Amino acid sequence: MGRRVTELNYYVVLFRREGDRLVGAAPIKFEDAVAAIGEAQHRAQETGGAIVFARGGSGDDQELEIVFRTGDVPEGVPDLLEP
Repeated sequence: MGRRVTELNYYVVLFRREGDRLVGAAPIKFEDAVAAIGEAQHRAQETGGAIVFARGGSGDDQELEIVFRTGDVPEGVPDLLEP
């Protein structure tokens, strides 16, 4: 019996501070965790912060996992990461 492998996609969300608020940009999609983390590390130096998250599954059954945070980012999972 074959085992079904869930494909994961990785997303980088960059954050910048506007006054006392953190504002997130649209997620940037990557197929590789190492590439996503590298991009987050590099770009967070310019913007202020970044979160990398993985999403797998399909439809309403998508799971979200934060895999990396750097810099000035919100606590928990920001609304813009939710499906």
